[in-house]
Amino acid sequence: MKKISVLALALIFALAGQALAAAEFTLTLNLPIPPIHTRWAKALKPWADEISRRSQGRLEIEPYFAEALSPRSETYESVRSGIADLTEGGFEANTGQFPWHEGILSISNPGRAMLNPMPLLQSMQAKYPEALKEIAGVRLLFCHASPDLIIGTKSRPVRKLTDLKGMKIQANSALIAERLKKLGVSVVSMPISDVYTALESGVIDGTTLDFELLVARRFGDQVKHMTALSLQNTLFYVIINEGVYRSLPPELQKILDDVSGKFAEDLFSTYWSESETAAVASWLNNMGGKEMIILSDADYAQADKLMRPVVEDWFERLNKSGLPGKAMKKLRDDLVGTLSVPWKDSPLYRRYLDVRQ
Repeated sequence: MKKISVLALALIFALAGQALAAAEFTLTLNLPIPPIHTRWAKALKPWADEISRRSQGRLEIEPYFAEALSPRSETYESVRSGIADLTEGGFEANTGQFPWHEGILSISNPGRAMLNPMPLLQSMQAKYPEALKEIAGVRLLFCHASPDLIIGTKSRPVRKLTDLKGMKIQANSALIAERLKKLGVSVVSMPISDVYTALESGVIDGTTLDFELLVARRFGDQVKHMTALSLQNTLFYVIINEGVYRSLPPELQKILDDVSGKFAEDLFSTYWSESETAAVASWLNNMGGKEMIILSDADYAQADKLMRPVVEDWFERLNKSGLPGKAMKKLRDDLVGTLSVPWKDSPLYRRYLDVRQ
């Protein structure tokens, strides 16, 4: 038996060595998320695996997790400077660096849900390609976006808008913080990696998140009430170092581009839709989640009125920067009206009601 085991082990090492030798190019992927995160297992890894499959192992993606190569706020710079070959990051993590991309999905209508905001982004980028100029010094492979971030609280449910006054809520972006302050919230800023401990210890009463984060980062262990007040759809980028991209043979560049095109769009759209609805059930059935709260029409109208100045100011800043902010606002409002629904009619709320029955 010992002899067979040694031979088997030798064979495994030999095969592994051949597999490694077959990769002509191995690109490092800088990830702020941990390896247990559902976005790695169900979206980013399948994307990387498809690149390997189509290239027949010539091009491999090697992930580095949990900010191993850089803090979350420096993922973009890690690729531009060459610390990493590739990265996935959120535009909102770099306040002020990408004003258009940071804000365009961070000015949600509070009373409406948009499970898939990508058609809005793509329509606006197609109409106003000048907005893409702020993504400089790297090559953009693709974007993807989460469903709506709403308000999750640990022990104090938010059943009406006035319940938010004085509550300590962590905000995921500067624009969310500005809008929450208009509702009387005591905004707390911290890295997303610190949120779980802050909830557990009572440093904060709640946070802004989507249902997927309840499971992916285990926030559902602490968050028991979800109040449907839309604040942001988080917009992510996947980028590659321009020099690294140019160093690849044309056929591998094409594979990378192709897999980052329609394949990635469909993959991430499916991931967000399925993971969000699955997280509703998991939170309720396995994590002690208690309720999803829909506010009154009057409260949604009041929230929109109170937060509207922040939205208007953002579009005005676009005008001052040379972008057609007024026209962009009209197109965005038209698209939101087409692509979103009132929270009570949303697939997530229907899923919540189904699970609760």
